[in-house]
Amino acid sequence: MDQSNSINIMNFNARSLKAKENEFFNFLRVHNVHVAVITETFLKTGTYLKSDPDYKVRTNNRMNRNGGGVAIVIHRSITYSTLRYFKLKVIESLGIELETSFGKIIIAAAYLPFQCTGENKNYFKGDLNKLTRHRSRFLIIGDFNAKHQSWNNSKVNSNGKILFRDCTSGLYSVLYPNGPTCFSSVRNPSTIDLVLTNQSQYCGPLVTHADFDSDHLPVTFSLSHEAVTRPNSSVFNYHKANWDRYQHHIENNFNHDFVLETKADIDSALESLTNAILDARNIAIPKVQVKFDSPIIDDDLQLLIRLKNVRRRQYQRSRDPALKRIQKDLQKVIDHRFTLLRNEKFARDVEQIKPYSKPFWKLSKVLKKPQKPIPSLKDGDNILLTNGEKAQKLAQQFESAHNFNLNVLSPIENQISIEFQNIVEQEFSSDEVFNTDLNEIKSIIKQFKNMKAPGEDGIFYILIKKLPEANLSCLVKIFNKCFDLAYFPSSWKNAKVIPILKPDKNPAEASSYRPISLLSSISKLFERIILNRMMTHINENSIFADEQFGFRLGHSTTHQLLRVSNLIRSNKSEGYSTAPALLDIEKAFDSVWHKGLIAKLKRFNFPIYIVKIIQNYLTDRTLQVCYQNSKSDQLPVRAGVPQGSILGPILYNIFTSDLPDLPPGCQKSLFADDTSISAKARSLRVITRRLQKSLDIFNSYLKEWKITPNVLSKTQLIIFPHKPRADFLKPKSHHIIKMNEVNLKWEDQVKYLGLGFDKNLTYKDHIESIQVKCNKYIKCLYPLINRNSRLCLKNKLLIYKQIFRPAMLYAVPIWTSCCLTRKKKLQRIQNKILKMIPKLPPWFSTSELHQLAEVDTLDVMSNKIIDAFRQKSLQSSAALIRSLYSL
Repeated sequence: MDQSNSINIMNFNARSLKAKENEFFNFLRVHNVHVAVITETFLKTGTYLKSDPDYKVRTNNRMNRNGGGVAIVIHRSITYSTLRYFKLKVIESLGIELETSFGKIIIAAAYLPFQCTGENKNYFKGDLNKLTRHRSRFLIIGDFNAKHQSWNNSKVNSNGKILFRDCTSGLYSVLYPNGPTCFSSVRNPSTIDLVLTNQSQYCGPLVTHADFDSDHLPVTFSLSHEAVTRPNSSVFNYHKANWDRYQHHIENNFNHDFVLETKADIDSALESLTNAILDARNIAIPKVQVKFDSPIIDDDLQLLIRLKNVRRRQYQRSRDPALKRIQKDLQKVIDHRFTLLRNEKFARDVEQIKPYSKPFWKLSKVLKKPQKPIPSLKDGDNILLTNGEKAQKLAQQFESAHNFNLNVLSPIENQISIEFQNIVEQEFSSDEVFNTDLNEIKSIIKQFKNMKAPGEDGIFYILIKKLPEANLSCLVKIFNKCFDLAYFPSSWKNAKVIPILKPDKNPAEASSYRPISLLSSISKLFERIILNRMMTHINENSIFADEQFGFRLGHSTTHQLLRVSNLIRSNKSEGYSTAPALLDIEKAFDSVWHKGLIAKLKRFNFPIYIVKIIQNYLTDRTLQVCYQNSKSDQLPVRAGVPQGSILGPILYNIFTSDLPDLPPGCQKSLFADDTSISAKARSLRVITRRLQKSLDIFNSYLKEWKITPNVLSKTQLIIFPHKPRADFLKPKSHHIIKMNEVNLKWEDQVKYLGLGFDKNLTYKDHIESIQVKCNKYIKCLYPLINRNSRLCLKNKLLIYKQIFRPAMLYAVPIWTSCCLTRKKKLQRIQNKILKMIPKLPPWFSTSELHQLAEVDTLDVMSNKIIDAFRQKSLQSSAALIRSLYSL
């Protein structure tokens, strides 16, 4: 950014900004624009610009129809804040507040898409009043579709009259360039891109530019205020850390002789240790500035752009169709040249990536699942524009997921409350506590990834691994005192939440996002120590149900899927049909009843110090959404297990480990909250009766423990008939199965644990879904694996092996029985990718292709996976897994 004492501003009606983004950002750089106000962006919710790294884009898109939309593009170095939604009636708007040497100044984008008549005239006047009144300094910039002779129009329209009368009040001035800005009318070009401001004395002349293929010209001017700039972004470079200095600083600046008697002493010691770690990090680890590589625009491209602009000006004066054709031809060449330059830069960057390196995996992840900024969110009639508003709305959405069943009463509510109160009042002696030691802590931290995302304290695991032994001994002392007092420190109870958009969801809805919780690294270390003690008790007492395969060592989704498919086939061979009900628990992990969980821990005879520390662990937890530089309020979490925690999944398994037994002929299959309840019989009438009875038993249990099934949208029924073409095994209208008074729907195919089942177990739909997924991956990762990519062959093959092949061979021990024709469809996808990688023609020999790439065919690879899976299953310590294969 130019450090001159003025702010350069642009006003442009783009008529589709996406189509002009390459030239647009080039224009900003060439003319040193600091703030660009864009109207008629034509951007839809979920559509994003390939933003220049030097600029940030803020948009307010139309929610319910195409066209329109406004945006403000701000140079990254300028300090600003986005303003709340103006709640205007007819003007589309978006505002920011800049920090300048003269104080704060508001810059707002405004677009009025039509001529005001009738009641809209009053709306327009009211909107102008909201935008300009009670503002100390402002520039309202945009297209008002307002014509008046006062700003060089030959005609006057209703918008122009309203605006002229309003500005004559003296509250603001209308600034305009000398020439017209809109050429939509051949005979009467108009000046409708205006600036309304009470700072006219500080604004330079407005200048039009003949750039871009739009019926409006961009307008630039300068504001003689000096912008307050923010320092360049910087990050810690852990590769150049001076660990000796880090350890020396902590040893000299942390008081190891602290006293631990109370909970307050624990909090104080942890705060001192955390501050010592952060201070040592700041001293021993250098910071590097974050570099943003701007696109390279060569001289030939700049010359083409200037030539195109000359022809555009000539066309505007003469309206010669030949000049219009020349302009369009030049535009095509310019677009092609931009594409070539961008691809060449990408190719150079890709060429330098080393196999298995962090940049390699990061780039693959970004291309596979690009994370896009959160657009404006809808909140009733309001639109949330600022990062703070978005963070607060998402926090409220995530809080509601934890609290949605708090008011549900359980039939055993009083009994559980009594049990819970007895646990709270129960005492225990320190002799009962199984303390930790230095060896246990060292063995645990070795398992953690160095740069795993930290919580709000910002401490990565590598900073804990590099602690001097004396400080690790201090952690031992703190953790053991936490056990003695059954205390989980309050500083660890706030979750830093990052919102992530769910696949194929509307990004403008807060409900479309799921939370990723980041917790303190030190707290996770303590959680792992607690988990070690809990797992010892769980294994010794066989607390988990045998049918529960989720979050258990040596158990996987493939094991559970094989168990389900074996059951279906075994029943079929004996002449029985099988009908499973696939249940989905609504907000399963988020809605765990805390008192009920603590009561169950006591019922399962966990040591009382563990029960009480888990009770403290779950109490007074909060969440706080962090989005960019904004944070929401800390909102309470009154139910559920902490998302992103180490203990959370195991606590959920304990909470559901006492599921009731089912009647004869019925069986349950569990993987965390994914539940299948199946019934077998020779007639559909008997199946219906058995399945209904099982669901009634199961539903009664769920009501007791405040667990809510999602019966409306995600609970499914399917029958696997022992006689595929038997009409008496096809569900009819009288074969009704209910849950919570809702009729469950019979389906022809369902999905369980990511595997598609159809009623005849042909796996046709599953194979087709794999094809769709792989084709999506090809499109996303095409820049890396295409024939002309400069990524080395080793990296390309690594992408295939780590991303494509696992997607194709997921749960292959189950669907390997499908017909050869379907397997060949997947082999063709592999052939296509492998031929694309080394630039081989489509007719190249398949056998030679696999030899050249040193990759097995899918058939060979499948057999290897199945053999290894069989051997591992037979060696399992769990009898149920060993029984999946007959010796």
